Amino acid sequence: MKRFTQFLTAAVLGMVVMAEGAAQASNPSATYVVPTVVDFFPDAATATSVRIEGAFFSYQTGGSYGAPACGYMYFSCPAGSEKMCRMQWTEIKNAIGQPSCQGFGPQSTVSKATLRSLGTPLGTPDLWDLGIGITPGQFVGGQCAPAQALKCSAPATSDMAGSLDMAGGGGNPPNPPVTPPGSSGCTLGGATGRTETDSWVVLQGLTAVALAWGVIRQRRRRTR
Repeated sequence: MKRFTQFLTAAVLGMVVMAEGAAQASNPSATYVVPTVVDFFPDAATATSVRIEGAFFSYQTGGSYGAPACGYMYFSCPAGSEKMCRMQWTEIKNAIGQPSCQGFGPQSTVSKATLRSLGTPLGTPDLWDLGIGITPGQFVGGQCAPAQALKCSAPATSDMAGSLDMAGGGGNPPNPPVTPPGSSGCTLGGATGRTETDSWVVLQGLTAVALAWGVIRQRRRRTR
């Protein structure tokens, strides 16, 4: 009975490792992005809106994620939540060039945000959803690596703060730089970073069980 209890303890430890790996492999946020450009309006310190450019993919009905595509999303912050919005937007900006995908929005929910084509006017922003915060992922239904492989163009943007007023006042939203005709703004390249697969997570859990059981057996030999 004692031996069975020890084995059960080792198995539980392995399951904990597997659960942690699964959480890192896929966080079910509404939308994920591999960011290339993040612009704050009117500026980073007082931003009430943001333009995020990169490769996006979103949660679909049925629990899967759609194929990634290049473009940009344009958001305004809910009144009273500006500080939290800036923190989340800054997290996404700081992730530019990192080997992961950044998730945002509510959990397991089909996103209503608009993916806009590069080179098109900003138009009316979608409302940012604070959701569960920014959730980095490296697998995310198998779509993170393809998103990383889409090297979405990142043209330099002009200072648009002067003509943008997200409070509803005067001024017209500026247009982002125009992508040359016939160009999608995306090119295929090698994916960066490690892709965590479900089999890798299971292997890690089994390895943890084997190691824990080996330690228990070694201790039992020493006490004989």
